Amino acid sequence: MQPQKMPATLRWGIAGAGAIARRFCQDVNLHAGAGRVLAIAARDQGRAQIFADEQGLPLAYGSYQALAQSSEVDAVYVAVIHPEHAELIKQMLLAGKHVLVEKPAVTRLADWDALVALARERGLLLQEAMKVMCFPAMRELLQRLPGLPAPHSLRAAFGSAPPREGK
Repeated sequence: MQPQKMPATLRWGIAGAGAIARRFCQDVNLHAGAGRVLAIAARDQGRAQIFADEQGLPLAYGSYQALAQSSEVDAVYVAVIHPEHAELIKQMLLAGKHVLVEKPAVTRLADWDALVALARERGLLLQEAMKVMCFPAMRELLQRLPGLPAPHSLRAAFGSAPPREGK
């Protein structure tokens, strides 16, 4: 299947009405020039409506299936708990939606491989929401890599630790 053409303004829906979904919604609607969050879906209509009212969204769905079926949404940000990601991603892809999924995207590599294959087959974008490439430390590492000799092997971890309380 040929990749689907992205619209000039990407119309977002969010699956999950927790704190990270609110932050995503606010960031997109305040700072993204080519996208707009229009819809929220939660497991019940009341929770979705509260979120929509707080964020000024025109669409609130009381099920993820309703979001998947919405003709008003081009892409979905999946922000539910990670054990539910794989099935929800599949549902959105089968409905023709591009998907950005909160990390970790899935809990099994085989699930990710199957979802990537499904997205490719349908010409859709599937992306895990990783911000590592924007970290200053990562940018510095990428700038230094070309000047370093090729490693024979590499074992690395990339993370940070919050400051300890009371110190």
